[in-house]
Amino acid sequence: MRRLLTTFVGAILLWPLSACTPPHEPIVALAVRGDRPIGVLVTCAGSFSSLSVYEDRPASSDASLVAWTVDGDGTGEVLEVELFGPPPLGWQVREDALTELRAGVQYSLWGASRRYAISVDFTTADLARIGPDQVLVAEHYHEAAQVKSQDSFVDKARDAC
Repeated sequence: MRRLLTTFVGAILLWPLSACTPPHEPIVALAVRGDRPIGVLVTCAGSFSSLSVYEDRPASSDASLVAWTVDGDGTGEVLEVELFGPPPLGWQVREDALTELRAGVQYSLWGASRRYAISVDFTTADLARIGPDQVLVAEHYHEAAQVKSQDSFVDKARDAC
């Protein structure tokens, strides 16, 4: 399963290099509720959807991908999922090798729903920057994630559907 997931994520990372594919969209963000990290995914109705968090390791690393992934059918709603918590109703945990966030480790939050997401890179230190009704989101490739209001993130992300 890990080898399959590693291959899948590798394909996703190489996908933007192909000529005829739509661009990735900012449809995933990181929120904090209480002291718990929450993955936020804007889903497209009728589309298979997925949300993952994984350790962001160098491409030259021989180590297996360590990830946590949930997936299910998109309903067109904004999905909020506690990282490492139970999946939303009708969704399943597909990968559970990652069980917690550790200080000093770089992570990426990734998702898909009709389109692939621009991943959000973060560390545990970034969680303190996210206030109520805010999310951490990357709006463009190779751009550091920024704190935005959740409403503005959702409005822009809905355009991807």
